[in-house]
Amino acid sequence: MPRQADLKRRVRARMAMTGESYAAARAQVVAGRDRPGQVHPVASLHVTNGDVTVDLLRRAGLARSARAWAHVLHEGPVPPGLDGAGLRRARAEFLAGACVLWFEADLYDQLQIAQILAMLGDLEVAPDRITLICIGEYPGIAHFGGLASWSPSSSRACSGWPPR
Repeated sequence: MPRQADLKRRVRARMAMTGESYAAARAQVVAGRDRPGQVHPVASLHVTNGDVTVDLLRRAGLARSARAWAHVLHEGPVPPGLDGAGLRRARAEFLAGACVLWFEADLYDQLQIAQILAMLGDLEVAPDRITLICIGEYPGIAHFGGLASWSPSSSRACSGWPPR
């Protein structure tokens, strides 16, 4: 019965990796989706159109690494005939006119802020055209878990935002 023991071992390994139930993990293993060297969707970077889909992919065990592509290309100019750098400059100039960055104080967000500010600096966007709201704690919320912890009224009250 070594074959059955191997199946159970592979199912348990998949459960530990994906958080799937035994039945879901077993179905994937039986379908051959756990073989070494096989490109498996769980090991790939999944890119989709929104955070809701990212959450669904992760909860379904289909994507361990998923990201939302969130560029607002439908807003503002996309001039023809520009190379990549020219298009980035045109887009940054448009977006920087109303650039408000909302991030948290954790490492993930701080790395994103550094990347965004460096790109805006390379594009020579004037610092006075950028507003940064970076939250690490908030009065009245004992265990602040980030911007998702806020209610609409607490976010409006943040540092006088929005400007009047």
